[in-house]
Amino acid sequence: MLNKTILLFFIFSVLFFTDVIYAAVDKNKTLYISTPEWKNWTNKEGTGFYFELAKLIYQPLGYKISYKIVPFARAKLLVKYKKTDAIFSLYERDEQDDILTPKYPIDAGSIMVMFNKRIIWEGIKSLQHKNVIIPRSYRYANEIKTDFKAMEVNDSKHGMLMLLKGRAPFFITDSDEMAQLQQELDVDVAQFHTEMVYSKNLYMAFAKTDKGKLLAKEFDQRMKSLISQGVIKQLYKKWGFKQYVNFVAY
Repeated sequence: MLNKTILLFFIFSVLFFTDVIYAAVDKNKTLYISTPEWKNWTNKEGTGFYFELAKLIYQPLGYKISYKIVPFARAKLLVKYKKTDAIFSLYERDEQDDILTPKYPIDAGSIMVMFNKRIIWEGIKSLQHKNVIIPRSYRYANEIKTDFKAMEVNDSKHGMLMLLKGRAPFFITDSDEMAQLQQELDVDVAQFHTEMVYSKNLYMAFAKTDKGKLLAKEFDQRMKSLISQGVIKQLYKKWGFKQYVNFVAY
C-alpha cells in the first residue's frame, strides 16, 4: 500500500511539474502586444500592417501572437510595467528608458497641425502661448520646440471634435489619424488648413525584460532578412501606405 502511495505521488509530481514547465515555455513563446486600434495598422480583428509585420517576424520563430486593444496611454503602461511584451509606434528610446527599442524602425510618423483657415500660419512660432489640443501620452510636447499650452485629450477623435467645436485654435496628431478622422467625421476640409510639424521614425518597442531583449534582437535579425527579400516593401503596398523610411540605410 505504501509503495502504491509513493508511486501515485511520484506520477502526480511529474505531471504537475511538467505542466508548470510547459506553461512557462508556452508563455515565453507567446508575444503579448498591447496597442490601440488604428485603422489598417492594428484592426481589432488582428489584421493590419503592424499585426501582419509582427506575424512575419515572430511566427517563423515559433511564437504565438496575442494582443490586447486598449488606449495608447494604457498600452504604454502595460509594457512599462511588464504586463505585456510589446507595443507599436513609439519613438526611439535610450538605454536609460524603461522600454526597449530595436535598431530598425517600423515606420516614420508625420505629425500634423490642423487649424481654421482664418488663422495665418507662420510656422511653429504660431503655436507659441496658444492652446493646442494633443492626444495624451503621444509625447508631442517633448518634440515641438516652442512654448504652448497643451490641452491633453484621451484620443485623436476627441481632440478633433474639440477643434471642430472651437475649444482651441490648434489640434496636433499623426497624419494618418488626422486624414482618417476628417473622413470619418465628414469634416469640411475647405474650412481648415493642415501643416506638418515634424516627422520622426516609429518603432516596435519592448518591455525591459530578458524576454524583451531577446524579442528586440530577433526583431532586428528578421527585419533585416525581410527587407532584403522585398517583403516590407510589398507589405506597404498591400495596406496602401506610403513607405517613408529608407530601410536600406539600416
